[in-house]
Amino acid sequence: AWDYLYAGWLTMSMFEYAGESSDAYEAGYFEEYLYKSSVPYRLKLYLPLVSRSEITKIALETPPPMTFIVATQKGADAETRASSMVLDYLSKHYPYIIRSAQHFYVQHRNDICTCGVQLPRQIQADAPFAMRRIGSQPCATLYNKTFGDYDYYRRLLLSWLYENQIAPSGDIFAVYDTQDGYENPKMRLSCPINLQTC
Repeated sequence: AWDYLYAGWLTMSMFEYAGESSDAYEAGYFEEYLYKSSVPYRLKLYLPLVSRSEITKIALETPPPMTFIVATQKGADAETRASSMVLDYLSKHYPYIIRSAQHFYVQHRNDICTCGVQLPRQIQADAPFAMRRIGSQPCATLYNKTFGDYDYYRRLLLSWLYENQIAPSGDIFAVYDTQDGYENPKMRLSCPINLQTC
């Protein structure tokens, strides 16, 4: 029950865990069993909550044009291996790109992950690397002021599309913006759509 409340319901709600330093935490979190004739018939869970401090915005737009050098890997640690491939390649052949990089690309499809770094200009890169261009197709784009949980925001964006009867026309991808620092990058999650069906 705690798993559902904290990892399920809470992640999709308009609330967040209050934390121990919050005024809402005074009562703490606890569970209460309700009995009828000495038999438990209900469990109540109490979790201190506050309204979310961040506001998630979703807009229909065409993302700014960007080109990324990307690598794709499969498996449990696919994101780590794909990002390391790109960073190692650029560090060796184009170190100035790494020093000035501010936008990073991530796309998850089941256990396959594609990661990339924005390029300021076209470069030569052979397999296993590829070029990924965005900004030529309308997207439903979710903005978040924090790094965020990719899977949570992917589900949120897909739910919003479904509720608004908009069909995706491609795979969801994220662009992480580190212009304000690497400690807390902003996330922009986009899903290509066909505006004629809206």
